[in-house]
Amino acid sequence: MIDVKQQHSVSQWSFNGTAREDHVIHDFQIRRIREFHERGYSQRQAATELGINRRTVRKYWNAGSDADATPRTRKRHRVLEPFAQKIRKLYAQHRNCRIVREELEKDKGIPSVALRTIQEFVQQYKRELAIEEHKRIRPSSSPDPAKTTTM
Repeated sequence: MIDVKQQHSVSQWSFNGTAREDHVIHDFQIRRIREFHERGYSQRQAATELGINRRTVRKYWNAGSDADATPRTRKRHRVLEPFAQKIRKLYAQHRNCRIVREELEKDKGIPSVALRTIQEFVQQYKRELAIEEHKRIRPSSSPDPAKTTTM
């Protein structure tokens, strides 16, 4: 059989209380899957040799050469995006996500969302506000010579 290096994985508890192994597949493992396929191994044999799930092997078994270990990401639809202006206005006024959420719940046209959703939504806006405040407090211009005192 082909010698395969063992990968260390982190054990976590699943919802039913049993330990399960979380395993991240690496590019070299994908190359090994293709190698097993070319040598005539079955998917089950390849999974056993690599110590990974059969379904993971199946995913890369017939994939083209452009398949890699990078997971596919998708652009998530943001529920609050249509209400961004209102949320920014409320946050600028109150500076408190809990109050923003309460104000949004009063408006029947906006869906009810968790506090954490609002916190994540205003995160970038909070950074922008902090930068603006920093610029106001500490202007980038040179100090006024009339205000400096000499000893």
